[in-house]
Amino acid sequence: MPTTVQPIEQIINKAIDDGIIILAAAGNQGSNFDIPFPSRMDMVFCIGSAHGRGHASEFNPPHRDVIEKYSVLGEEVVAAYFHNTLDSTVHERMQARSGTSVAVPVAAGIAANMLEYITQITDRPQGPDATLVMRKLFLAMSVATRGKNYRNLVPWELFKYDTGENQRRFVQIMADEPGTYITGFN
Repeated sequence: MPTTVQPIEQIINKAIDDGIIILAAAGNQGSNFDIPFPSRMDMVFCIGSAHGRGHASEFNPPHRDVIEKYSVLGEEVVAAYFHNTLDSTVHERMQARSGTSVAVPVAAGIAANMLEYITQITDRPQGPDATLVMRKLFLAMSVATRGKNYRNLVPWELFKYDTGENQRRFVQIMADEPGTYITGFN
C-alpha cells in the first residue's frame, strides 16, 4: 500500500491552505495495519472510533508515527440505512454501524459546530489558521484523555460555564499555544 498519493496529497494541502479542515478515518484493522493515507498527513485530523463512554475502540490502529489521534462515538451508531436497487436508492430502516468511517461524520459535526460558535464570538480563522484553531479546540476538549493513544473529543467540556466565561475561554484557547489549555484558567 502506498504511503501517499501525490495528486490527492496536493489537493488536500491546497484545501488546508484555503481554510478547509480535513478529517480522515484512522482505519478499522487494529494493530494488523498502520493508519492509512491520508490520515497520516500533517494537518489532517486522524479520527478513530470510541464507544459510548469515550474509550477508544479496540479496532483503532495504534500507529505511533501519528502523534495526535482523536476519537469520537463510532460504535453502534444508529442511522438511516440506505441501499441501492436496480432503479433507485431505498431507505428501509435504521441500522447500527461501527467504525472509524462512522466516527468521521460525528467529528465533522463537532468541528462544524465549533466553527459556527467561533463566528458568533470573533472572526472566523482563515487559511491554514482554521486547522490550527481547530487543533487547539480539539486538544482543549480532549484533556481528560491526554496521553492516551486516542484523545476522545468531549465538546461539552468547553461549554461548562456561563456564556461570557465560555466565550472568554474560547478566545483564550484560540490565542494560546496548542495544548496549553488544561482544565481552566487562573
